[in-house]
Amino acid sequence: MPASRTGWAAGFVSAPMLATLYALLGGTALLGAAWRGPRAMLPVGRLPQVAAMAGVLVSCLAWYLLTWNAQATIHRQAATLLDNVELNVRHTMTAQLELIQRLAWRQGQELAFFADRLRGHDVDSYFRHAPYLEALVLMDPRGRIADLRAPHLLDPRRLRHEIMRAEIGDWLALPWRVPHAMPAPDAPSRLLIAVPVDDAGRQLVARLDLAQLLAQELGVQLQHFRVEVRTSRPLLELRQPGRLPPPETARPLPRLGTRQVGLPGGARLTLEAHLDSLPAMLRAGLMPGGFAISGLILSYLLALSLGLVRLVLGRSRELLAARRRLEAQYNLEQRFRSLYLYHPDGVFSLDREGRVISANAACHEITGRQNAEVLGEHFSVLLSPRDIPRLQALFGATLAGEPGRAR
Repeated sequence: MPASRTGWAAGFVSAPMLATLYALLGGTALLGAAWRGPRAMLPVGRLPQVAAMAGVLVSCLAWYLLTWNAQATIHRQAATLLDNVELNVRHTMTAQLELIQRLAWRQGQELAFFADRLRGHDVDSYFRHAPYLEALVLMDPRGRIADLRAPHLLDPRRLRHEIMRAEIGDWLALPWRVPHAMPAPDAPSRLLIAVPVDDAGRQLVARLDLAQLLAQELGVQLQHFRVEVRTSRPLLELRQPGRLPPPETARPLPRLGTRQVGLPGGARLTLEAHLDSLPAMLRAGLMPGGFAISGLILSYLLALSLGLVRLVLGRSRELLAARRRLEAQYNLEQRFRSLYLYHPDGVFSLDREGRVISANAACHEITGRQNAEVLGEHFSVLLSPRDIPRLQALFGATLAGEPGRAR
């Protein structure tokens, strides 16, 4: 699995590695269901076994491919979401730069007497319509504060101390001819934007609450995703309205993508897209899982059907062979019966002790005795005394497997 997907698989219940494991376990369970214990296995043959193994492998492959496709779909949605957020962030920052530029242009058009003072009406209007705008500072050509305006909730002295920091002074001293921005040194969630006012070197510096600006201005459909916005620290977390954050003890859902965004003016943001809905993740794995389980069940039924067909065909062949044997035996018996009953000579059968167990009608006619009288008697009752030793010896040889004939 590619390294880019490892984190995803760790949190996704239907990741391909897990899908393969689940499918193999399911196939093993179905094979176990057919186990007969100490009883003899049914002679189902190789075809059902091959069909069962092929079904398990095809189900694993289908689950793997469908799960991978589900991952790819969610990753494409996350990439599209990051594209939209990036576009909205750029548009928002462009609008703010244009707003500050417009204010700086109006300030540059003032008469010299008012040049070192911000227009009170314009400033109040900007603060009223842009609550994320925390301060406007007019810097003179020597890098000193000529005028500072801020809402009543902020401390002007603290703002003056921040603006006069050495790193901000060095930043303002750069020969920028276009609006430029930098994060505030002590507050990464604040953004400083500097715009040249005129050719004399004056600059207008605006301090923005970047988190509040983005929360107010960004309008994207998040659906089952959330987006984290960072600078050097976490800045903002965007969620679908009405969706509550998970408990702190819950395992975080997988991160789907990261995007580095360079904003107009030079500032940079990091965007991270995360899955924010456990039901959505489960639904993404439901269809591949259902397909694979159905494939396993169908594979088991196919193997069972093939095995039953083979057993039925085998049993049919056995029954057909038995029928043929019975028919041959019946025909033989009928021929023997005809020969026995209707033969003109006397015919009788003996057991191994020499007792008469059956006799045909000719015996009665030849001996003059009823067959019922001789049944169970030794055959010697039918012989003359002088023939008994000779025929008794012949009977013993016959029992030993030697055919013989006597007259």
